[in-house]
Amino acid sequence: MSFAPVSVDDLDELEKRFRNAFFTGSAEGLEVVGYGEITSVVAWRGVNGPVAAKRLPTFRFGEGVTAYLAVLEDYLAGLGAVGVDVMPTLAQTVKLDGGDVAVYLLQPLLRPEQIGPAYLRKATDEQATGFLDMVCERTETAIGAGIGIDAQVSNWGIDEGNLFYFDVTTPLLKDDRGDDRIDVDIFLASLPWALRGTVKRFLVQGIIDEYFDVRATLLDLIGQFYKERLVSLIPLGLDRANRRLSDPISAKELEQYYKWDARMWEFLQRLRRIDRWWHLKIRHHPYPLLIPGNVQR
Repeated sequence: MSFAPVSVDDLDELEKRFRNAFFTGSAEGLEVVGYGEITSVVAWRGVNGPVAAKRLPTFRFGEGVTAYLAVLEDYLAGLGAVGVDVMPTLAQTVKLDGGDVAVYLLQPLLRPEQIGPAYLRKATDEQATGFLDMVCERTETAIGAGIGIDAQVSNWGIDEGNLFYFDVTTPLLKDDRGDDRIDVDIFLASLPWALRGTVKRFLVQGIIDEYFDVRATLLDLIGQFYKERLVSLIPLGLDRANRRLSDPISAKELEQYYKWDARMWEFLQRLRRIDRWWHLKIRHHPYPLLIPGNVQR
């Protein structure tokens, strides 16, 4: 898959539009194609065609950029080395006023029907089985090699039968002591300020560790079928996942897990909207996150 980066001038213009969105609370001027928990994905013009651009939380005074990019490079190489094909990814930076730095991750823009959920909605039984087997196999292989992965179906794309993983915003690697190489504050930047200390102390390590556990990752993979309107494929998903697990996932456990997950993210989105209102209306400060409208879960 060929890929060329966007030009610097184009990237500066994209940053201006993000900054406007942060100051107004509106994504007008941005073509948002996906909302993530840490960053949103927008379509943008590249030198040789459209790209998907993900803006990371701002690196204050540029601190941590070099370390982040080094971990990202190792993560991309590590996934490739164990047979997980990653969507070609380029990191580019924009210097902001005061020494802050914005980092963009740029990837080819897939057609909507090439992204996991849309592909599965139209797939034959044979195609769906093949897709899920590839996802489960690559997930098991990556985690077995000590590489964390978020295997949600919306993080995979397929092109002419080839499976690509593209959610590399948070490089999930550990060092020789078992400590996370990524600065966990990247996880926390999208949370309301008042929650960050509590989440960092009591929750974030458990959340990260689940990406290094095959069963927990596959549970989340199939659990998200409820949100993606793929309920009819849940029996198939459980069957393909449980073939790789010594402790099978039951349909009841899956339903309970998703109900808990949905309640948690609905609560978090409400807090984010309140936090955005506080920033924009009371403090008159930008709110550096794009928030989706109501998400049906």
